[in-house]
Amino acid sequence: MRRRKLFLGGVSLFAGVVLASLSACDRPPTTLRDPPGSITMKPDSQGGSGSAAKETAQKHCESWDKNAVRAPASDSGNGTVTYLCR
Repeated sequence: MRRRKLFLGGVSLFAGVVLASLSACDRPPTTLRDPPGSITMKPDSQGGSGSAAKETAQKHCESWDKNAVRAPASDSGNGTVTYLCR
């Protein structure tokens, strides 16, 4: 009986660690505009690394065989970011 409690406690701890690590990942940003030459997004996680936005922009621009480049002054203070396809 004691072994079973230890086992279940270990499984619960492992599940908690996995869930905590998944919640710390960057979430995909919300796309606001996506014409062929650019993409404007609002990241869902504040203070994130921005890698999810960059990755989303790159996938968008690759549709036109181009690379995503962050637009100068793309953050206008409203929490959005714009990438240009070049």
